[in-house]
Amino acid sequence: MKYELPRGYLSASSIGMLQTCPKQFEFRYVKNIVIPPGKALVLGSSVHKVFETYYSDAMSSSSRLTPSQVAELTGDVFEEWLDGNENTLTDADKKEAHAILPGMTSLYVENVGRHIKPLAVEQEVRFETSDGVPLLAYIDLRHEKFDAGTGEAGEGIADYKVTSKRWDAGRLRNSLQFNLYSLMTGIGDIEIHNLLKESGRAMKRPSTDPGITDYATNLRVLRHHFDGSQAGHFEQLVESAARLITTGVFVPCDPTSWACTPEWCGYWGLCRGRR
Repeated sequence: MKYELPRGYLSASSIGMLQTCPKQFEFRYVKNIVIPPGKALVLGSSVHKVFETYYSDAMSSSSRLTPSQVAELTGDVFEEWLDGNENTLTDADKKEAHAILPGMTSLYVENVGRHIKPLAVEQEVRFETSDGVPLLAYIDLRHEKFDAGTGEAGEGIADYKVTSKRWDAGRLRNSLQFNLYSLMTGIGDIEIHNLLKESGRAMKRPSTDPGITDYATNLRVLRHHFDGSQAGHFEQLVESAARLITTGVFVPCDPTSWACTPEWCGYWGLCRGRR
């Protein structure tokens, strides 16, 4: 089948938007209407850039940035991002970001980052399904992973998530994004480095799940091995999404959905909220 895709390929984020609200997908990917990012995306983008810099430096240097250097870098990166990108942050949002981001990133480097041997950062990966649907992904971090069973070094994938609510094991296991990452790369071991948007403190009741490590209230690492048993399902999901997009019919989502509100949809004023 010949697919008609607005950008010539699909990604986990574009498919996720299509699943949430086809009309939102049309505004973003077909009509190419870009909404200035809010606080959540700005914080996430800043943290990603800090860690990209940290791990890139670790691959090219014999020494690593210290937690205090990373904290200082974080403030600079945040301001540079604001200067170079349109956004909707208020002065209060900016003050909050400067209050929590440096502590968040330095805590991460102290507890997680300094123990990781990076192999690649922001790596572009392309893949084509058996029915010819192109996929594109950018992997936050590929790193060396030691297999205690075989005694051999392998590879793992890590992705940074800056959130208000902690990820849990089920969310990682069932994630469209990470099932696709495993399918596209052939790498089964995937980690979520989950940073919470709050000031960190010791966890009174850390998770007892063997696949989760809680370092503080604002830092959790989740691990899962994707064995490929559901690869066929997710490949079919991608192909179904491509067929739907090719029809050119984009129905708005259920009006009772959380996604169909002005708080959660930047396109509300162009759709249901239009006057």
